[in-house]
Amino acid sequence: MSAPGLSHHLPRLIRRGSIACAKSIHWAVAMITDVRKLELMREAIEEAKKSKSEDDRPRPFVGAVMCDDEGNTILKAHRGEIDDGGHAEYTLFKKAADAGISSAGKTLFVTLEPCTRRNPGKTPCAVRIAMNGVKRVYIGTIDPNPSIIGRSELFLVNKGIEVERFPYSLLRELMDLNQRFFDEYTPYSLPVVEGLDQDGPASAIEGNRETLLQTSLDLIAYSKGPVSIFSGGSSWTRELQVGLLFAALQKRKVRILCEVSENENKEELKLRFSAALGAGASLVITSNKLGIRGTYVGENPSAASMLSIERAPTLHGMKLSGPYEQGLRSAMKSYFDSEWDQGEVHVGSEPESRGARGR
Repeated sequence: MSAPGLSHHLPRLIRRGSIACAKSIHWAVAMITDVRKLELMREAIEEAKKSKSEDDRPRPFVGAVMCDDEGNTILKAHRGEIDDGGHAEYTLFKKAADAGISSAGKTLFVTLEPCTRRNPGKTPCAVRIAMNGVKRVYIGTIDPNPSIIGRSELFLVNKGIEVERFPYSLLRELMDLNQRFFDEYTPYSLPVVEGLDQDGPASAIEGNRETLLQTSLDLIAYSKGPVSIFSGGSSWTRELQVGLLFAALQKRKVRILCEVSENENKEELKLRFSAALGAGASLVITSNKLGIRGTYVGENPSAASMLSIERAPTLHGMKLSGPYEQGLRSAMKSYFDSEWDQGEVHVGSEPESRGARGR
């Protein structure tokens, strides 16, 4: 005859007052099986595919599923389901509140790392998760946005919330689903090593310089207002010509602040910038050590964007465009203007469009 199971002993334990032990046994019995976890992850991915974008910018497909300790699905939500740009987690908690469902002690499956930064007046999803008493979160992919990447996971763990990941196969599926979104941010988050031989790590990561250059061109092309360039030399000026010419033809002010070393001749350096000057740019050559490289577009820091490029110890870029980076952009603009006002300005000729030349 087989030995009695847990269900046989559980009533006796409760009668004896072993409530804590009974709860522990119930937790063990109620654990979500590995098979069910994969099913819930798949549910979140399918929900993510329903996401709606609020504009033409690369927006992620995000799905969220809430379940109980037995793995029973309680609610599902996706990005843009009830509000333009409404995050999946926000939507999930709103649906739960409307239905009178408590999120305390529940488990969430989310396809993208919950955000840790939002526009003014909005609560980050990671904070909502902690405020609602969620017990455990399964994350499909880390958010590649350098303002968020990994921060949510650290925040949730520090709040005592269990954090797990989707398996690699599902992670790759989600990255394919969100390829445009990952392409937008990944260049700012990848580790880049340069100056090593072909057997070193540098050979495994290619194209970062080209990606940062393309991002600089995109920043100019898809923006309005003045263009200010922190140039560490003339190495990128030739490749930026098409962007500078595009801005000049739009009658946008283009300023290049160039740092010159002790061994460089200012007149020779000015000749190397002759193409930029011919495109309508203005140039200031300074012997001050700027300590920064990058492209700043826009007039008002609240609506401006900047690509900041670090050359040491590695070539790396960071795009500053969010409302929470306004202070940094304002400081960069003030720094640029201060250095510009101290130097001698070399003014370029204004290019003519074909229509202006006549026939």
